[in-house]
Amino acid sequence: MPSSDVPKSADRRIVVAARLLSKQIAKPTDGVVEVAALLHLSSSRFRHLFKQETGITPRRYIKQLRLQEAKQLLETSPLSVKEVTARVGVNDVSHFVRDFKAAFGLNPSELRRRMAENPGTTHDGQIGQGIASPANTAALFSQE
Repeated sequence: MPSSDVPKSADRRIVVAARLLSKQIAKPTDGVVEVAALLHLSSSRFRHLFKQETGITPRRYIKQLRLQEAKQLLETSPLSVKEVTARVGVNDVSHFVRDFKAAFGLNPSELRRRMAENPGTTHDGQIGQGIASPANTAALFSQE
């Protein structure tokens, strides 16, 4: 991520935390407790700082990362929806499908169908309410 996108006021611990969280999206846990411990913060203090700096909770950030990774896998791989959910650390396929549709405006099967109808294109659906846009979140977590 470009270093010029980091807000000047960003707490370096949160920048590090975002990187650590992004590296463990395949794990079924959210990693908040582990990351907080690595940063020598209580879980509640970490959640507070993360939201203060980014505007979203760590859990929402992880959810967004998982959805983005799942979308990329659905667009570029032959993996089934169940395999994709496992790769991004989601255990409940029906919950994933509901979140995916809320985020991108269509479910994973519909995305695949559109990809088959228009090979070589990607779906640029808008991120739904409650999930930060990828560009905005990327700007929050780039390093100077």
